[in-house]
Amino acid sequence: MKTEEYNISFSYQDKAWRLPVRIIRQGADYKISVNIEGKEVCFARDPHNGLRPLNHHNDFEAQLLYLIGQEVEQQHSASLL
Repeated sequence: MKTEEYNISFSYQDKAWRLPVRIIRQGADYKISVNIEGKEVCFARDPHNGLRPLNHHNDFEAQLLYLIGQEVEQQHSASLL
């Protein structure tokens, strides 16, 4: 099992965000999670090869979750995703 951790930084609604990302890989399987205000939001690939949230849909704005998925991909250094 390999774990990678890094932070993403972005701006949303005039607020600067810095969120921790954790990617856990075991063989071909992986788990992508982001800690948002104390809640672990997990992401998975969508049919368009982007990332979509799997949980906490009602806790955060859809646009914020979409932006976080984009930032995870853009700021990730390896081709792990």
